[in-house]
Amino acid sequence: MRLITENMRRVIVLLLSAFVLLAVAPELSVAKAAPVKKSAVDQRKKAQEQKAKQREKERAQAQKKREQKAKQKAREQEQAAKQKAREQERRSNQKAKKDDRNEVESYNQKVDQIKKHNQRVAKYQTRDIHHYLGVWGFAGYSALFRTFNTATDFTDKTVGGFGGGAGLGYMLKYKNFLFNTGVEYEQYNSINKILGTDGTVFTRSFNMSPYPSMQYNYTFNDMLDNSRVRYVQLPVLFGGEWNDFYFLVGPKVGMSFGSESATSALVTTDIVDKELIGPLSEMINHTLVTNEPYNRSPKVVEYGKLSYGLNLAAHFEAGMYLDRWIKPKDEDASKQKARNKNKPSFAENLRYRIGVFADYGVLNIQTASNIKYPNENLPVAFNDATNPLDLSMRPVMSIGPARDAKVNPFLVGVKFAIFYELPRKQAKMLPFPPEPMPRMSALVLDSATNQPLPGAMVSIYSKERNRTIAKTTNRAGFVVHKSRRGDYSLSAQRPGYYPSDSVAYHLESDLADTVFLYLAKMQQPVEPYLVGYVRDAETKKPLEASVLVRDVQSGQILYEGQAADDGVFMTTLHAGSYKAHLSMAGYMPLDESFKFEADTVVLYMQRIKEGKKVVLRNMFFATNKTQILPESEEALTTLFTLLNENPSISILITGHTDAVGSDASNQRLSEGRAKAVREALITRGIDGSRIAAEGKGESEPVATNDTEEGRALNRRVEITITSMDKTDLLEVEIEKIGK
Repeated sequence: MRLITENMRRVIVLLLSAFVLLAVAPELSVAKAAPVKKSAVDQRKKAQEQKAKQREKERAQAQKKREQKAKQKAREQEQAAKQKAREQERRSNQKAKKDDRNEVESYNQKVDQIKKHNQRVAKYQTRDIHHYLGVWGFAGYSALFRTFNTATDFTDKTVGGFGGGAGLGYMLKYKNFLFNTGVEYEQYNSINKILGTDGTVFTRSFNMSPYPSMQYNYTFNDMLDNSRVRYVQLPVLFGGEWNDFYFLVGPKVGMSFGSESATSALVTTDIVDKELIGPLSEMINHTLVTNEPYNRSPKVVEYGKLSYGLNLAAHFEAGMYLDRWIKPKDEDASKQKARNKNKPSFAENLRYRIGVFADYGVLNIQTASNIKYPNENLPVAFNDATNPLDLSMRPVMSIGPARDAKVNPFLVGVKFAIFYELPRKQAKMLPFPPEPMPRMSALVLDSATNQPLPGAMVSIYSKERNRTIAKTTNRAGFVVHKSRRGDYSLSAQRPGYYPSDSVAYHLESDLADTVFLYLAKMQQPVEPYLVGYVRDAETKKPLEASVLVRDVQSGQILYEGQAADDGVFMTTLHAGSYKAHLSMAGYMPLDESFKFEADTVVLYMQRIKEGKKVVLRNMFFATNKTQILPESEEALTTLFTLLNENPSISILITGHTDAVGSDASNQRLSEGRAKAVREALITRGIDGSRIAAEGKGESEPVATNDTEEGRALNRRVEITITSMDKTDLLEVEIEKIGK
């Protein structure tokens, strides 16, 4: 049994083995062929691996090429950036040099124009021609010299008299030469004594009917021919002036008017008769004697109108000027400046002179129209031979012998004259602009990228003046600054960057080279910092103004610098409240309080011109009073500086109030505050004639009076430019050239 079981087990094993063999036989046949098939797969796999390696190699080479290309591109970009920076610098330098050339040419042209203008002004102001208007008066001894060409029964003896006159006219002075003309009134008063032919008293004897035996003798004691000859004359005089002395010579041409003559005498009489023991003289009952005392004879006076002809007189005059004794003393310079720009006063333009003169008529002024009694040869005549009282006296120049007489007037005496020099046009000498100063240029770059950094603040320290000026770089990273020649130290800073090292620089000529300042960037976040623009209030053009930023509370200076050519100034100040003071030639100073948070601050400046009105900021008064508070000192100083540096400017100060209170009280308050500002400026030395003040009360609000902010805006002081010298506009341009 055990054997059967063993055999069965063997059979089963054999059957299972056969079954397994049959199942595995196909696989064995396949296994025998596998080595050939496995070799092709390996080759394919190997080829694939090689291709993969090749692709990897190519990718590596491509990556390497890309990296090389990127590096090359980076190098090219870096070189391009450097080249661009150099090109920008070159263009900037070229532009600056071109600007410098243009500025120098403009400066030279301006200097030539000013030289020509000043030469014309100097020639005009110091010219040797002076024009005067004057009045004068003269008086002295006068006479009519009369010569009778026909024999006469009397003798004419010239005694003379007191004459004179006055005139007004024009005088020209050229160097030492004088010319004087005008119109004069001149009067000759002359007494001519009438005597007998033997030089004794003039007498006349005749027989009078009805008593032919009686001889009447008339004695004309003190017989005088008193003449007054009046002339309107035109003097044409030439002469010279040396120091205080002068002389004039020339002709005077005149026409006579209203001349007259009076002949007078004390007449005594006596009668001789053959039957009388002696002559009868001045008897009381004598018919020739009236009620006069018996020892005097009546004075007989006869008047006559005369007309004389053209007078041509030779004039000589010499004397001295009295200016040094009469003219007011020179005022000091401050008073002269206060009295309207050194213009001479009326009294200073006056000249005084005194002299002696002589006029002698060279023409015969006697005319035939004076001969009214051609048949009479004596200056006395009896109209009625039977009436011894009918005695007539004739002016000597009206009787027959005077027909051919020659009359020459003569006047000598003292002459006093006052002349007013016609003021010259006050042409202003223009100041020469300062010579253009050389420029220095600085370029601020990022130390990592070599890229220009706009908005960086460059500090320029002058060793000679011990002063630092801050300027902001422009969009190209440049700062170009004009200054005097000398040694400087430059450094730069910008928020978010470490400050640069200081670089020494010697400024000698324009843009000799560029100072490079490198800034390394910080890794911490950057806080906002104060950036400002300065612009013209009308044109909105950028201004290179000087900027001063103070703390509102303490007034401490936090920033002092100058805006760049694009009007930008940059500080390291962060958010806060500040006060800015801006100044620039040709513009009104600006005092502005502002609050900075994160935005850019824009400040506008007003150009100086007539009619321009600006609000005087930071002017504070005690509540409801006209008292100026100490906090207003800076605003007053700013206004004083404007008036002091521009002496041709006149202003109007206008006070305004809010609507709190009555109209009348607000009007008084506004007027008082405007006057307080005016008095403060006068106290500092400004001429009061340049400052007017008025109050507008609450009539011209600029904001609502319903809020405290609006009322604060309405409480203000405004300044209006009322007048200014037009030549100051030229001075502004000159200052711009010299900057």
